[in-house]
Amino acid sequence: THSLNDPVHRIAAHDGFRHIATYRFYRADPLPATLPHSHTPTPVLLAEGDLLSAWALVSASPRYRAAGGLYETFWKWENLTRERLACHLAAGDVWGVYPGHELAALALVCRAKEEDALDVGYVDGAEKPLVVLLRGLRRLAAQLGHTEVRFKSVEEPALVAVVEAAGYERSWDRDIWIFELQLRLLLDGPAKLTEILD
Repeated sequence: THSLNDPVHRIAAHDGFRHIATYRFYRADPLPATLPHSHTPTPVLLAEGDLLSAWALVSASPRYRAAGGLYETFWKWENLTRERLACHLAAGDVWGVYPGHELAALALVCRAKEEDALDVGYVDGAEKPLVVLLRGLRRLAAQLGHTEVRFKSVEEPALVAVVEAAGYERSWDRDIWIFELQLRLLLDGPAKLTEILD
């Protein structure tokens, strides 16, 4: 729900939900292609063979913890697991930056539902490579004929600074609050299980 929706915040607290992450809306215009002979690293499409380095980057990240381990696709937040990341790599949804021999930043691009925008579901990595990657996504949007790049960034100070340094601007004055309820199944035998499932 959004950050000013106090009635929903109260209901969530009453029912035991915890506020686990906050996201901000950002957008940016496409950029022209990189100038010839530019020394700036260019984002590359990652493949299944990049899984080990990609998961190592994500799973140890403070950004991943700030996001509650979640990523977003068209208003649906899901757990970003190693298995899901592998599926996105196989589908050609993940872009990365290799300034040297190690993966320094990655971005998960959502499969387009609307042809006017390039939607980004998750980004992570070191700060300078992330700026390169986020600007690269703006160039990718231009190549694909999109009119903008959209990204819901988790509210983590270093990431917010990177997103804004890459030329993205806030597109809504409210934030999105993600609430979570941990479910515990307590069993006293088959009858109790039937009661819960009913």
